[in-house]
Amino acid sequence: MAKSLFEELGGKYERQGDYLIPCLTVPAEEEQPIG
Repeated sequence: MAKSLFEELGGKYERQGDYLIPCLTVPAEEEQPIG
C-alpha cells in the first residue's frame, strides 16, 4: 500500500478497532497579555 501524504510528512497512525486514527498533537498556545 502506498504511503499517504500525511505519512510522507512524518505523520503516524494509531489503530483503534478497524480504524486507523492519525496521532495528532496541538501545539501549546502562547499566553497573550491583555491590556
